[in-house]
Amino acid sequence: MDVLQWAIDPRGHRVPIHIAWSLIEVAFVSAVAFLIVHAAYIRFFAGEKQWSGSTSAEVVAAMCEACGTSNDADARFCKECGTKLARGAADHA
Repeated sequence: MDVLQWAIDPRGHRVPIHIAWSLIEVAFVSAVAFLIVHAAYIRFFAGEKQWSGSTSAEVVAAMCEACGTSNDADARFCKECGTKLARGAADHA
């Protein structure tokens, strides 16, 4: 009688079940670690303007009065229609 419990790996080989579960755990932990690092990477580059030392007033998007498109705060012209954007009081100081 076989005392060990066996699992069959993708290549068809018999593997002791405790080793098979260890391999599954390693794959799961690796996948979770990858997702955590990837999420941190995305947050870093998505929020790049906020992390560069600029204030939240500088990060606010400029809205085009002609078409309503949201543009970068430092934009002078609308990226959609090309209309010159109105400059706020902060830009004149």
